[in-house]
Amino acid sequence: MKTNTKQQIIDYIKQKGQAKPQELSRALELYPTGLHRHLKQLTVDGFLKKVGSPPQVLYVLNLRKRGWQAPKLSADIAEFINQHYLYVSPQGNLVDGLAGFEQWVANIKQEKLFIQLAQEYTQTRKQADALFSQEGWIEATAKFEQTFNKNSIDQVYYQDFYSLPKFGKTKLGQLVLYAKQAENRQLIKQVAAMTEPILAKLIAGLKIDAIAYIPHSLPRQIPFLVEFKRNVNLQLPEIKLIKAYAGELPIAQKSLKKLEERIENAKESIYLKDTNVPYQRILLIDDAVGSGSTFQEVAKKIKQQSASTQVYGFAIVGSLKGFEVIQEV
Repeated sequence: MKTNTKQQIIDYIKQKGQAKPQELSRALELYPTGLHRHLKQLTVDGFLKKVGSPPQVLYVLNLRKRGWQAPKLSADIAEFINQHYLYVSPQGNLVDGLAGFEQWVANIKQEKLFIQLAQEYTQTRKQADALFSQEGWIEATAKFEQTFNKNSIDQVYYQDFYSLPKFGKTKLGQLVLYAKQAENRQLIKQVAAMTEPILAKLIAGLKIDAIAYIPHSLPRQIPFLVEFKRNVNLQLPEIKLIKAYAGELPIAQKSLKKLEERIENAKESIYLKDTNVPYQRILLIDDAVGSGSTFQEVAKKIKQQSASTQVYGFAIVGSLKGFEVIQEV
C-alpha cells in the first residue's frame, strides 16, 4: 500500500514524466535518506523504474507494472528455476531465477498459465540435462557425423545448449549472446568463471597438449574469446589462427543461412598463422557452434599439416536438436 509520501513521489513523476532524486528532494522537501528508501521500495514494488547510472540517474513511472501476483510454486520447482533461469528484459536488465521467469511470463502475457509454464520449463530443462554426460558436458560428435559427409573433427563437446524449445535461450546462452553483442567485460568474465572448471576437466581427460581459439568473423573492440582467454587459466601452448578475407567485405558466419555457405566462408577465411603443428592432441575452442562448419574446416587444415594429430572441439554453447543453425552468435 502506498503511503502519502510515496503517492506524492508518484504524482510528481507522473506530472513531470521523469525526475532526479535531487529534484524530488527539493520539490517535496524530503531528506535524501528517506527519499531513497521510498524510491527503492517503489521500484521493488514495480511502480517506478530506475533509469541510467550515477551521476545521471532518473526515475520514471513503470508503465508496464504487472497487475498480477504470481501464484506460489512448489518448493522444488521454485528452487530449480532459481538455479537455471535467466531473463534479459527489453531494457537490458538481467533478472535471475524465479523473478526473471515471472517477468518473462508477464511479458508474453501468459500470466494465467504461470504454473503450467513453470512445470513445463522444469521438465524441458531436465530433459536437456539428461543428455549431459556424467562428466558434465554434452557429447555432440554424433551430430557432426550426421551433418557432414566426411567428419574431420574427432570429437566435439558443448558446455550447454544455446536454447531450449519454446523457452528460448538458456542461462549460459543468454550470457554468451549479450556478453558478445555488448562487448561487456564483466559478462565475459562471468562466462569464463562458469566455463573454466568444465574446460579444465575436459582438457585433462583428453590429454590435450595444445589449444586454438576460433577467430571471430567480424572485428570487435572487445573480442569475446580474446577477453575469455584472459580470464581462464589453461596454461597450454596455443596454435594461432588468423582471419583473412578474400573479398572486399568481412562476412559474419551468423549472416549465412545455408550450411554450404558457412563451410565456404570458414574454408576461405580461417588459416593457421604457423603451419608447423608439433602437437598430437589439439582442442579448438569457440563461444558457440552455429553449424559446425568452422570446426570442420579448421580441423581439416590442421590435419593437412600433421596427419597424426587428433583435433577436438569445445563450444560454450551449441545445438543438438536437428543441428539447428544458430543465427544470432
